[in-house]
Formats: sequence, structure tokens, C-alpha cells
Amino acid sequence: MAAFSALLNALRTDLVWQITAVVLNLLAYPHYQVIYNLYFHPLRKFHGPLAWRASRLPFVFNLLRGTLI
Repeated sequence: MAAFSALLNALRTDLVWQITAVVLNLLAYPHYQVIYNLYFHPLRKFHGPLAWRASRLPFVFNLLRGTLI
């Protein structure tokens, strides 16, 4: 019974680490995407508003509002 309890505790610890890794990746990805778009993307040299170059959110916001040209 002690071995099963130890195995269960090890699995809980692994699960906590896996959930932590997933959450950190979900939080880090938008930051990575902004940095990539601003500094490494092939179209980075085209001028425009910084928010529009960094993310697709302004495009989607204006598309949903109906103010997209």
C-alpha cells in the first residue's frame, strides 16, 4: 500500500509540473509572437501602426466592428 501511495504522489507531482508547463507556454506564446512579428518577420520593414504590426487583434477588432476599410 505504501508503494501505491508513493506512486500516486509522484504522479500528482508530475501532473502539477505538466499543468504548470502548459500554462507557462500558453502565457509565453503571445509574447513570442509579438517579438517575432516586430523583429524577425519578413514583412517587419513595412511601416504601419505598431499594434497592427505586432498582433492580429486590431485587425480582428476592426473587422468585427465593421470599420475595416
